[in-house]
This record gives sequence, structure tokens and C-alpha cells, in this order.
Amino acid sequence: MAQATEPDQGHIVLDFFAGSGTTGHAVLSLNDEDGGDRSFILVSTTEANEDEPSKNVCRDITQRRLRAAVEGYSYRTKTGSKAVAGLPGEFAYLQAKRVPRESVAIDIQHDQVWTVLQQLHANAISPFETASELQILEGEGGGPDLIYVPQLTPSALGALRARFELSATPAVVYSWQSGLVLQEIKASHVRVEQIPDYLIGRFGGVGS
Repeated sequence: MAQATEPDQGHIVLDFFAGSGTTGHAVLSLNDEDGGDRSFILVSTTEANEDEPSKNVCRDITQRRLRAAVEGYSYRTKTGSKAVAGLPGEFAYLQAKRVPRESVAIDIQHDQVWTVLQQLHANAISPFETASELQILEGEGGGPDLIYVPQLTPSALGALRARFELSATPAVVYSWQSGLVLQEIKASHVRVEQIPDYLIGRFGGVGS
């Protein structure tokens, strides 16, 4: 891997046969050795079958190994337990789910929308906060703030107004009621997109 990647070029190592997570572990170890900024994407099927319908290799083996690599672990030897320090780095475990285009407006969940929007804008993952009216990811490097409005309640609309009255930071607002947002928020530094139309256009658009 050291022969195929550079430590300071932001290289991404992709492995479509993740197995036990050896590739991800190797990337973490190499970054630790040379201070690199490589990242990795590991892909795997669950390997579920009729005899083991709940089997999930990626969840139960791959991600557990990577978590142990990052957090540190210990193992037994003849002379006692030996501790292994964790490696610098982090990762997120995601399970893909197909949402049919014809039912996306009904079947897609708010946490799924928020996860996708973060990946599109910042390659980041933060949890969906069910108690928050606005899901917000602050922009980095001059990028716009990302705001998702799961339900456009009067309170949520008020929070949007207050935010843009106090801040001139560019922002992209995603809402299921973009028309109402546009009526209330008239600011040149704010772009408003309709959900789920925006996601359908990005991932499920059908050509004419």
C-alpha cells in the first residue's frame, strides 16, 4: 500500500471485498507510521443466507476489528494479557438500503436524508438529533452551512429566520416545504432545495 499511495495526497483506498477489515486496518497503521491522511472505503455484503438470515459480516466482524484498531485492544499471551494501543483515525459503519424511486417520499427516513446530505456536502457523518428542529452542519473551508429541516413547524421557521438575520454565512437549506421557506427567507446568501426531489435528481433521476 505504501508503494501505491502518498501520505499527503488525500488518497482513498477502496476495497469491495472488505472481509475482516484488513485493508482498513492497514491504512490506519500506515497513516500512523508516516503521518499520512489516507482514508478508506470498505464494502461488503452481509453474506446472509437461508441458514443464517441475520448474518452480517460487515457489522459483526469488519467494523468490530476496525473499532478495536482505533480504540485499542488486548490479547492473552502465555505470560499474561498484552495491551495494544489504538491507532489515530476514525470510521463510520453504514448499511445501504435501497429505497424505490416511486415510494421515496413515503419510505425514506429523516436520519437517512441527513446522512446523505452530509456525505454530499462534507463527507462527514454526525447523528440525526431527533430533539432538534434544525439539523445543522457548519461549513468548513469557505463552504456553506448545511441545514436540514425535517418538519417546517412555526418554531423551526422562526429558528431559520433568526439564524439568517444574525449570520451572513452562505447556507443551503433542505426542506420538504421549500416553497414556504422561500416565502419567509429572502436572503441572497441562502439556497433552498426541495426534499425528496433533490435526492431523486442526484441518485434516481430518469432520463427522458
